[in-house]
Amino acid sequence: MRVESIYAAEAERRRQGLNEWADEGRLPPERSAALAELVRTRWGRTHAGTGPAAGLESSGLVEVDAAVRCEAERALATDTEQVVAVPQVKLVGTAQRAPGRRRRVNLLAGVAAAAALLLLPLAWPPARAWAVDTFPAIATFLGLRAQEDPGWAWALEHEGFQEVLAQAESRGYTFRVHRVLADPTQTSIVFTIAGPNPAEPDFWAGETDGFWFNGELFGTSLSVDGEIVDGVYVGVVETDPLPAESGTLRINLNAIGDVQGHWVVEFPVTRQALTAVSRTVPVGQPIGPTEAGLQVEEVVILPTRTEVRVIWTGRTAPWQPVPEFRDVELRVDSGQVVPFQGRMWGDGQGDPEGNGWFRWRIGFDPLPADAKAITVHLNRVDVVSPHERLALPLVEGAAVELPGLPKVTVRTVEPGRATVEWEQDFDDVLPYQNWMLVDVFGNLHAVASQGASGTPGERQTMTATITWEDLPSGNKAAGLEARWVWRTYEGDWQVEVPLE
Repeated sequence: MRVESIYAAEAERRRQGLNEWADEGRLPPERSAALAELVRTRWGRTHAGTGPAAGLESSGLVEVDAAVRCEAERALATDTEQVVAVPQVKLVGTAQRAPGRRRRVNLLAGVAAAAALLLLPLAWPPARAWAVDTFPAIATFLGLRAQEDPGWAWALEHEGFQEVLAQAESRGYTFRVHRVLADPTQTSIVFTIAGPNPAEPDFWAGETDGFWFNGELFGTSLSVDGEIVDGVYVGVVETDPLPAESGTLRINLNAIGDVQGHWVVEFPVTRQALTAVSRTVPVGQPIGPTEAGLQVEEVVILPTRTEVRVIWTGRTAPWQPVPEFRDVELRVDSGQVVPFQGRMWGDGQGDPEGNGWFRWRIGFDPLPADAKAITVHLNRVDVVSPHERLALPLVEGAAVELPGLPKVTVRTVEPGRATVEWEQDFDDVLPYQNWMLVDVFGNLHAVASQGASGTPGERQTMTATITWEDLPSGNKAAGLEARWVWRTYEGDWQVEVPLE
C-alpha cells in the first residue's frame, strides 16, 4: 500500500511543501534527477509502490548497459550542454534488510555502481567538481542507508530529502552539506569531508561550534555516523528537530579529526513537508512502577519514523537524577515488533524548589501501513530511592548491606582516601553513588573525587575510590555515606495506544 493511501488528505500538501523549498543552492533539475536515479540504481529499487514502513523489497548491485555507457563516454568527450539519459539497470544480486536493532552500514560495498554517475556530463559547469568528487560516494551512502532504514527508503522514493549545495574550505579540507531530512522529531544532515586525510568532524570543537538556527544556538543531542568511501568521508549527523518550521541553518565546524580549522556553511531548511504528513497521538498514561512516576506522553507517527515520548514530572533533591529505563519495546496490534532505531535522547528542566520534568524521545522505524494500534512495553526501570542512604564507618573490613542490594565492604582507609567494594552484574546500574564524607560530629562534607571501576566479566567486583580534602583542626573523617541508592524494578508494563 502506498503512502498516499494512508495520508491521502496530506499527500498533496506534502508535495506542495517540497516544491516550496528554496531554489538557491539546489542542483539543477537534470543533475538532481541523475543523482536520484543513481541512488535508486544503487538501492536496487523501482517506483512500484510500497507503504512507508512496509518491508523493503530485494535489492542488489547493478550492471550498466554497455551501449548506454559508450553513449555517455562520447558525450563526456564533448563540451556541449547535453544531458545523457540515465542508464537502464538490471539487478544482478539480492540482499534483504535484517530485522531488529539498526546496524552500522558498510559503505565500502558497491562503490563501482555509484561510479556510474561519472558517465553523466554536467549541465551546470560550477557543479562539475562536486559530481566528480562526491556524488558517487553520496549515492552509495544514500542507497545503502535506504536498505537499512525504511524511513530513508520512503524519503528517497518520495523526494523527502531537501537538496543542499553548501561548502566551506579550510586547511586543505572541504566540508560539504548535500541533503537534509528534517521532520518534527529530528534533523538528519548528509555531508562529506574531502581532503588529504578525511576523518569524522567534531561538531563541538571550539567556542563558536555547533548548530545555529535563525541565529540561535540549538541542538542538545548529537550523533554522527559515517565511513570513508572512495577517499571521501561521507556521513550523517542527527540532531534535534528544527525549532521552527523553516529558517536558516548555520553549521560552525572547527575540527576535522585532529585538524583545527574553521568551516562555516549556511543554508535554508524546512520541515514543513514532513510536518504536513506527521500525526501526534496524545496518550498520557502511566507506565512503569509507581516509584518511577513515568508516563507515555504521546506518540509521533511519520512515514519516516515513529517517536515515543515518555515524560517524568515530580520533585527531587537538588541534583538528584531522574529515573533511568531501558528495554523499551514497541509492538503493533499484529504482534510485530517495530525495530528500535538505536537513538534515545531527552531534555528537561527543574527549579530551585526541586520541581522538575524530563522528556525522553525514543525513535523506532515507521509503522506498518495496516497498524491499527500499538503497545509500548517497558521492562526495567532504575530509580533513586528517595529516603535511603548507605552509611559506612571508615574502618577497614567494615561491611554494610541494604535489603535487596549488594553488600559493601571498606577495603582500604588512608589519610584523605578510602576504597570500598561490592559485587554486581555487568548490566546493572551502580547501586551506590554521590558519596559524601561524614565527620566525627555527623556533618557531611563534599568529597574531592569519586569513581568506580570493575573487573571484566558478567559478574563484576566494583571498586569505588573516594578522596577528600583535610578537615579543619579538631575534626576528622569518621565515615562515608552514599546519598543516592538506586533500586531496579523489573516487570512488563504496557500502554496500548489506539491509532484509529
